[in-house]
Amino acid sequence: MSADNKTTVIVGAGSIGLWTAYHLAHANRRTGLSSSSTIIVIEASASAFGETSGTCTGCIHYKFNDEIMDEFGKYSFAAWRDLAAESNKLYDAAGLRFDSIFGLTKNDGDGQELLPDWLRKSDAWRVDTEFLGAENAMVNPVGLGKWLERACIDMDVRIQTSTKVTAVELDQGNRATAVTVIREDSSSVRIPCDNFVLAGGPWTPMVYKTLFPSSSIQIDSATEAGDWIIFRNPNPVAKNSVAFVGLNDIVGEKLEFAGRNDGTIWVCGAKDHKGTLPPLGSRGLPDAARIAELTGRAYHFLCVHNAGDLDAFEELEVVALGRAFRPVTLSGRPMMALVEPDKLSTYNGFRADERGGNVFLCWGMGLGD
Repeated sequence: MSADNKTTVIVGAGSIGLWTAYHLAHANRRTGLSSSSTIIVIEASASAFGETSGTCTGCIHYKFNDEIMDEFGKYSFAAWRDLAAESNKLYDAAGLRFDSIFGLTKNDGDGQELLPDWLRKSDAWRVDTEFLGAENAMVNPVGLGKWLERACIDMDVRIQTSTKVTAVELDQGNRATAVTVIREDSSSVRIPCDNFVLAGGPWTPMVYKTLFPSSSIQIDSATEAGDWIIFRNPNPVAKNSVAFVGLNDIVGEKLEFAGRNDGTIWVCGAKDHKGTLPPLGSRGLPDAARIAELTGRAYHFLCVHNAGDLDAFEELEVVALGRAFRPVTLSGRPMMALVEPDKLSTYNGFRADERGGNVFLCWGMGLGD
């Protein structure tokens, strides 16, 4: 950062966009630039964390089938440890709990005492504490989003929801100089900027192509949708209620339960690789058959049956349901990079700028099971 970098525009108020704003605001304060710098986050949805980031499992881990990703994951996990040490609010507001991810395998029932009380037990299941790695944590994405949004606002980050970026102005050096946005009331506003960050989650490839139609960079992505449903926890919430349990080995396909500090249990199953990404700023409709299947799974595996009578059970309250799309790159690695200016546009009058580019891409993750 330098004194010349006064305004940074970030597109996307999901996890990547808000964490970028959060750490940038901290950096500005450390270097004394907070009074002369402005950070603006533009979000097409009606709220921050309103799409993929707010409707995910909430697992934090660094076990990947990729050595480079493992190193990156360790760096990220250490950052979570530091944040937790700095603020106790993460535990209360975001429901953060370390060493809270468990997998179940078909075996002799070892480790049952580690499981949360909302999951039914079986002597034929063994608990795997390294299902997603030896070090792990759980967080409530909804609570995290609220905490992170408030933390950003407290550092004077401006978050504009129900707003879409429709154009980016480039100078002759292919540096972003301003963006044009359209608000919910259809009014158009031009915002000068010194840095531009695109962190639009699964919509990033589409938005990039719209904003930089003559760019030589082709961003490839894959579809990975997942239907989810949230139930009210039928049991009193305790510390060990905040936990993730994967039953993939038990049912033969992806099945995940996540208990949260707000008294809910989040459930998701197998991914859909043929789903259609909904328009920017809107949500996709869940598949009715998949929701019905997940509901059946919930009644089978959650503690809702009366003792000794599997036909008698307590009815589960549905809090919310939906379909989320993951921002998936074909390489399996996230893209976090400065876009080279000569690749942004084929404008014949392009003139190299000694300051380099100021357009950044930050999105993506690997294909799941």
